[in-house]
Amino acid sequence: MAHCIHLYVCNNIEGLEQNLQKHKFRYLKNGNYIVMLGKFSIKKLLHSFGVPAVVNVTTDYFGCGGEQSSTFYDLNTRKSVYSDSINKGLAMIGIVGTKEMDAFDMVGLGKYRSNDSFIEMSKAQAKEFRKQQKITV
Repeated sequence: MAHCIHLYVCNNIEGLEQNLQKHKFRYLKNGNYIVMLGKFSIKKLLHSFGVPAVVNVTTDYFGCGGEQSSTFYDLNTRKSVYSDSINKGLAMIGIVGTKEMDAFDMVGLGKYRSNDSFIEMSKAQAKEFRKQQKITV
């Protein structure tokens, strides 16, 4: 089974979902975290929204072999830290796993086998978000 994703993860801050919707970004909210698709320019945009840090997560597996990596970006200082462990990158933004569940699964990344599967899930959540905004506004 293949597992190939390239996503960004950050802590959810006030107003972030509205800004992501406004700019038509594909994202999913999972608890206190936001998981989103994006190109490298997303870091500049997230910084303008007040997000202090983001982690870029990449997996590329097929069958039993493959690679994973993460890069933590401090958006205030513009410093980055690369790791060959996704969990280490997520820990740098405060997402730490437990005995029962590692950080990768806590954020829900295990649900996505590809960016395409992520897009399908994010479409459904975006529709629900827009519906809720109409109700509360």
